[in-house]
Amino acid sequence: MDDEVWPVAGVDYPRTFQEFDSWFESEESCRDYLVRLRWPGGFQCSRCGLKGEPWVTARGYLHCRRCKAEISVTAGTLFERTRRPLRDWLLAIWFVTSQKNGVAPELPDRVDMDAQDATSHGTARAR
Repeated sequence: MDDEVWPVAGVDYPRTFQEFDSWFESEESCRDYLVRLRWPGGFQCSRCGLKGEPWVTARGYLHCRRCKAEISVTAGTLFERTRRPLRDWLLAIWFVTSQKNGVAPELPDRVDMDAQDATSHGTARAR
């Protein structure tokens, strides 16, 4: 059995806010992180099964080099169809999961998201 514990702080997710800031400095870096989580063994096309590096459009969609399928990194995830930047979502999730006593008081100051935004998106995804 594998002795490695997963996830590993500092490897699979940032330990500190400073680390978060350096890991997720742009939407592109957030999408790259989701690609790594979604396809840990490397990208594999959901249509034709090709394993390999996709090409990425300016809008951030992945395209299979064989069948030309367009795949969104966020499709089928909590982030699907959100208009809010991925960095905002990842920051909110990081704050909620990294605090020992629940949500950090500075969350509303760091993320321009109120409870109504988060719950309405979450409720819509749960339906």
